[in-house]
Amino acid sequence: MWQRKQTVFLLLAAVVLVVALCLPVATVEPNGMGVSPVLYNMALVMPDHSTRFATCVMGVVEAIAAALVFITIFLYKRRPLQARLCNVVCLLEGVWYVMLVAFATTMLSDLGTVHVSWTASFPLVVVILSLMARSGIRADEKLVRSMDRIR
Repeated sequence: MWQRKQTVFLLLAAVVLVVALCLPVATVEPNGMGVSPVLYNMALVMPDHSTRFATCVMGVVEAIAAALVFITIFLYKRRPLQARLCNVVCLLEGVWYVMLVAFATTMLSDLGTVHVSWTASFPLVVVILSLMARSGIRADEKLVRSMDRIR
């Protein structure tokens, strides 16, 4: 299991997702003077250190994606299911980006100008790693099927 390259890709994707859950995604430059609110995946931290959990849906999507990636690692005997779960993770990351844009254009734009952090690229890294893992899984499946034909 651990000697397969797709397992390494999936493990890296899980680590990136956990790190993405902990780091800020965006900051909001207020219209007037003041301290900037910070958007995390689980909450929006306001300048007075209060939190708004309206954006926690983004964190839930990231947590589900992290759990799916981690579960996918241990499904190495069921390669077709593993490949489908990689597709689901890519879809969840696309949903995360849609939610980020939706929150930035509606709720956060009322507070000021939104500046997206470099950590918002982590879901894109997860998509790339998932696609690379899916490619390796499909190659393994083709190899197994070709060996079955030889017998």
